[in-house]
Amino acid sequence: MEQRISLNVNGRKVEVGVADPAMPLLYALRNDLGLHGPRFGCRLSQCGACTVHLDGNAVRSCVLPIASVAGRNIVTLEGLGTPDKPHSLQQRAARRAQSEARSRNVRGPIQQASTSDPTGTLLPLAPVMSFSGPDPFHKQHHPGSL
Repeated sequence: MEQRISLNVNGRKVEVGVADPAMPLLYALRNDLGLHGPRFGCRLSQCGACTVHLDGNAVRSCVLPIASVAGRNIVTLEGLGTPDKPHSLQQRAARRAQSEARSRNVRGPIQQASTSDPTGTLLPLAPVMSFSGPDPFHKQHHPGSL
């Protein structure tokens, strides 16, 4: 049976339907809400690609059950600025990705990951591959949503 979970993401109140309340928050952010700041990485809470701010604290969304964040404030990299006026961290992430791409002779659009430093600030990491579709966990637990 599907359960509705209310979230506050980047200042917007949203509801997500989940079959399994233990589903990682990352899956809902990317697959249900279409946010691409948090990324799939190691899926072990080690690489930081999935980092978001939860009530002002950096957390790894790949291991955080969605039911545990109901009603709390979540901020992703997208929530820091707008396309017309990006936040300084978004600008820094873009510059760093472009610099790293040039050093490796990579051409084309660059996707960024984000992580946290000891101060809990979202910081850019190296470019990562873009995830092209719903994760296998999402397919298994949300067969009707694809």
